[in-house]
Amino acid sequence: MYIGICAGKSFDVESFAGYQRNGWVFASSGLYWNDSKFKRGEATYAEGDKITVHLNMNEKTLAFSINDKRYPEISTWRKLPSKIYPVVSLSYPGQIRIQPH
Repeated sequence: MYIGICAGKSFDVESFAGYQRNGWVFASSGLYWNDSKFKRGEATYAEGDKITVHLNMNEKTLAFSINDKRYPEISTWRKLPSKIYPVVSLSYPGQIRIQPH
């Protein structure tokens, strides 16, 4: 599973978000992906975990929490675009519930 954000401009919904310049995703394996590059994070997540996306549009930064434990901002993901959208990628028969924070 991958959870993150994407910029609407030229985002290809048929391609993996993490391979795209305008896709920033956190994999359940603990990898942070953007523009075909990845960085190992501090934790992994699995079925039943609650993932929170922390988006700071003033600073243009992104961080994630797993089960309410917040991890640091991804230092290589600075200057995010102003117009973004949520993005999730699941494997069959995956399920996800998106809730307001």
